[in-house]
Amino acid sequence: MLVGHNPTWTDLCHRLTRDYLENLPTSGIIVIDFDIGHWGELSNHGKINALLIPRDFGCGGSQN
Repeated sequence: MLVGHNPTWTDLCHRLTRDYLENLPTSGIIVIDFDIGHWGELSNHGKINALLIPRDFGCGGSQN
């Protein structure tokens, strides 16, 4: 698990995956899976497995 601030994490997501993520929201959690054999293959080989944001947990944002 890594913890930090934007825009660093959105940029890192773009470097580690081929998926487009406009913005990782405040308190957002992203899970990236890698099917690689060596750390040197890390860049651009990840796949977003989950993206969880505060409203998924009933806190923050609109409560409609």
